[in-house]
Amino acid sequence: MIFGISLPRAFLAAFMVMLLHLAGSVAEAASTVRSTARQAVSSDEHWVLWPFITWGERTSGRYVGVHPFYTWQEERESGASSSHALWPLVRREHKPETWNATDRRALSVFPLWHSVVMQRPEGYQETHRYLIPFYWGGGQQWPDGKQRDGIGGKYFVLFPFYWRASNAEVVIPLFPKRPQTFHALWPIAGFFEGWWNRERIAFLFWPLFVGSEKQAGDEKMKSTSLLWPVLGWHRGETIRGFRIWPLFATVTKPGEFRRSYWLWPFGHDRHEKEDSARRPKSMTLFLPFFGRARDPKLEYDMYFPIYGELRMKGRRSRGWLLALYNEDDNLREGVRNHRLLWFIVRWTSRIPVEVEPGFPPSPEELRNDPGPMEGGGLFPFYIRKSNARSFRQWILWPFYSHRIDRFDDRRFERRFLLPFYGETKTHDRQGGKRGGLFVFPFYRKVTMREGTRFESVPHLFPYTKAVPLDRNWAPLWMVWTRHRNFFSGESRVRLFGRVSAYDRDVEGAIRREFNLGLWSWRNETGPAGARSGRSRFLFGLLERNWLNEDSGWKVFGTEL
Repeated sequence: MIFGISLPRAFLAAFMVMLLHLAGSVAEAASTVRSTARQAVSSDEHWVLWPFITWGERTSGRYVGVHPFYTWQEERESGASSSHALWPLVRREHKPETWNATDRRALSVFPLWHSVVMQRPEGYQETHRYLIPFYWGGGQQWPDGKQRDGIGGKYFVLFPFYWRASNAEVVIPLFPKRPQTFHALWPIAGFFEGWWNRERIAFLFWPLFVGSEKQAGDEKMKSTSLLWPVLGWHRGETIRGFRIWPLFATVTKPGEFRRSYWLWPFGHDRHEKEDSARRPKSMTLFLPFFGRARDPKLEYDMYFPIYGELRMKGRRSRGWLLALYNEDDNLREGVRNHRLLWFIVRWTSRIPVEVEPGFPPSPEELRNDPGPMEGGGLFPFYIRKSNARSFRQWILWPFYSHRIDRFDDRRFERRFLLPFYGETKTHDRQGGKRGGLFVFPFYRKVTMREGTRFESVPHLFPYTKAVPLDRNWAPLWMVWTRHRNFFSGESRVRLFGRVSAYDRDVEGAIRREFNLGLWSWRNETGPAGARSGRSRFLFGLLERNWLNEDSGWKVFGTEL
């Protein structure tokens, strides 16, 4: 009973261990004795108020953590650093090298503010900053401020009123990933180039007047709208058309195409005539009752609710009676997948192989074709299907799933029994292995290709690998952890932070220690077998030190 409150014995025991560890941590921080064997050990770790405050240095780099409020780490080899504050709210990172940039610096205040500044290999600096949805700005700039190869523009948007960009790649949604140019003071006036499949869009007192230009074959089509999108007309040298939305619209270029709709979005009719450059295309829809489309790549027919069919390269799908029964045909492999009651009952059967005119498989496709997925089941109770490269199995979907994929350079496998068990494995042809395993809520293991393995107990969330969670939150519940590198021989084991600790470095030096408040003990063995250590009693008031066969005592810091 603490402060008049009865606590479970397990919780009380954990609370006492934390108090003992706190006392041991404070005594450890006050120590000035460092043995010669400790210098060779590759990790230097400190805990105060375990599991909340930690800092130290490992083979991979340095780190500081005030869990879960703030963490910082720096990679020794690359020099990259990152910090989190109240993850996932604030994140700052610096990467000296990435696959397409150098000196990349980023700051995110989730979900509104984002800032990225990086140096591109071509020699210019790229910047993007935005406060969703009000401010968007940045661009690309060369050291001398001049453009090269069409690169060197800036953009600034104060949404929704002011828009300005000069040949700059932007990160604003709805814009394609290519240099943009636009100037607008919405809703008074503005223009945009290369947007919404138009070469140019201009408006005056939006939406009263809107004009656009678009290339239609070998001719440019100009469109003008009054009270967009209600009234508009289209014109070119031979192109003619008009629009009264949503009642009716038509655009025609004799000998090329005819496009129209009525009662939008229900009725559509489009036709493109055959010429030397393309095969004919046509589409007629009156949703949801009728649909028909013909294209060089597909054929589609729909008579709702009786029947629907889609035929495309190597595949044909058909459905009857609101798709209560479906057939999905692999025409190249000669396999038909049946589905009854949408997706509940499934099975496969064989059909004759069909070679479509104009779509013969290439030698590369034939060589790499693993064959069709065959199998079936009764959803959600059991489904199983496979081919030469893939395997899929579900039992009581979505609780148990098993998946295998075989690629030219690796084999990937995963099993999940939600939420209690999960495992992933990847084996590559060079002998590398990586993967993860968890038994919720008891245990987790993560193995990387470079031979490192991390294990922890307990595991309070069902995931195999999630770096931000591991870095910011997991230290609050991880009682036992172990890091190992099977190639270098390094190892690090922790129980309740540093109540019990074991370290082995790349040179073979070993350090063992216990920190239990009133008493702490450390023993270190160097690569050549040299032994050193110390025992402390009463927070260091009485201390015994040894080096190989020699030992001595200290009382109040004074040698006896």
